[in-house]
Amino acid sequence: MGADVYINIKDLEAVTNDVGYLFPMLGILIKTFAVVQNQRSIRQLIEDIHFNIDNLRYSSDLGVLTKIRTTLFYQNFDYFAIATILSGTVIALTAMSAETDTKLALRGIFPYNTTVSPTYEIAFFMQFWTVFMSCLWILIIETSIIELIRWINVQLVVLQANFQHCQNWQMPRATFKMSKKNYDIIRNYKYFKVSDEQTLIQSYIPFNDDEANVEKDSFALRYKTCLKHYRRIIDNVNKYNELFSVLQFLTVFITCSFVCLCLFQIVIVYFVKEINSTIKYGGIEYKSKKFSIKLRCFVADAHAGAYVLKHYGHNSVYPCLKCYEKGSLYMGSKRFTGNNYKLRTDYAYRSLLDIDHNKGKSALHDLSIDLVQ
Repeated sequence: MGADVYINIKDLEAVTNDVGYLFPMLGILIKTFAVVQNQRSIRQLIEDIHFNIDNLRYSSDLGVLTKIRTTLFYQNFDYFAIATILSGTVIALTAMSAETDTKLALRGIFPYNTTVSPTYEIAFFMQFWTVFMSCLWILIIETSIIELIRWINVQLVVLQANFQHCQNWQMPRATFKMSKKNYDIIRNYKYFKVSDEQTLIQSYIPFNDDEANVEKDSFALRYKTCLKHYRRIIDNVNKYNELFSVLQFLTVFITCSFVCLCLFQIVIVYFVKEINSTIKYGGIEYKSKKFSIKLRCFVADAHAGAYVLKHYGHNSVYPCLKCYEKGSLYMGSKRFTGNNYKLRTDYAYRSLLDIDHNKGKSALHDLSIDLVQ
């Protein structure tokens, strides 16, 4: 695929198509390498976060149990939603391969002929396996990173309630003995039927057995315990940032780039196909009436116009879209002197005859409009 980008560097559609797949795959490789390199630290962080969750899930307080159950619901939903999207991606790319000229889902340059058997089947399996494994790693890594944040948040909610319950230190602490009533409520948990009262934490929540079995309770003891757990959670958050902050930035960057490239493909490539199809059909039909359409012009600034029409920018030697006049640099800006310039024609522009002006085929090349006028 990288070779295809290099060979078709002047083909805007081909480059955006290839880069749209290369960016996510490159991101997955980087993330996988980072996870393997830091697997011990990641495993320790997971144990630190879940150690207290394992205790809290036996709490006698219904609010804590409801918070944990709600987090499990979100975790399962995240996993199911991401798995569904990624499965759809694999299936869609596999189905799309039948519509391409090469009968392969992804563009690429191969050192062998992929139009004959068995090399075609080998190339097809290689692409399918690459996409499948990339999606599988996305499912594993992304859901794991997200859920660590969710379980840290559970402990923050409990800690916030504990700070509030420090004043009323004469109220007994919660225990790790769940009542039959609370067990039945959590067992029959329904996300959309949870009341606000059920989510309230009604007592001071211990994180371990030592905190549950206190002979002489006091405000100072509760407050010191809260500060200890506050420091512990801050340490977990700092470790999380050390391990995943760069990976999360990479995820945001790749996602934004991928969306931009996909939108560009939709707006430019599929827009051209849609317009040509509509014109060929005779227009747009609305309420049993057909309205013909005609493209008049596209409005864009100098940078956008040069990018879409694929010609050199305003600081080049021959930047003008309308004529062949050579520009000269004067006091930091491009100047055009004289008159009676030789005008460009649509035929010459589409034929890419001026190599000093045209970079390659424009994205609007297939539209039935005059690219110059």
